Amino acid sequence: MGGQLARGASIQPIQARGAPSVSRITKTDRKGSITLLKALEETLYPRFLGGKISKPVTDRLDEVTSESVWSVYIIRCGDGTLYAGIATDVERRFGEHVSQGPKTAKYLRGRLPLEIVYRKEIGNRSEASKEELRIKRMGLKGKLELVNAFDCGEPTNPRCK
Repeated sequence: MGGQLARGASIQPIQARGAPSVSRITKTDRKGSITLLKALEETLYPRFLGGKISKPVTDRLDEVTSESVWSVYIIRCGDGTLYAGIATDVERRFGEHVSQGPKTAKYLRGRLPLEIVYRKEIGNRSEASKEELRIKRMGLKGKLELVNAFDCGEPTNPRCK
């Protein structure tokens, strides 16, 4: 397409408070209006800190997700139920669950005491999410087998003798 507008598209200038003018390209299709902002990265994402421009927010998010190793974990609740989740720092996330504060998973509220019974480093977030979903789709028997296999990997565990 190279610089040409699609049929049914129009260019309308917009201006945010304190920002240079940016062109908005609007294309209408059967489902309604799709709006795309067309501008330079410096216009869309700058963060002014003491007169200096920092990296765009999207770049910082990419750095966090690309450098982080994601893990999947299972927590046994006080009532015997199991909860699966993912995190980059399982110990920190477990602390958030135990604190019963605002970052606690709703399922875990009021189900103390909690115990981590399974954890596995996976890699990136996508793979960890897929593994979490696979675990959540298992029946209780499958989850317990997974937990027991993990526990028996520890030679000092009295449950595996």
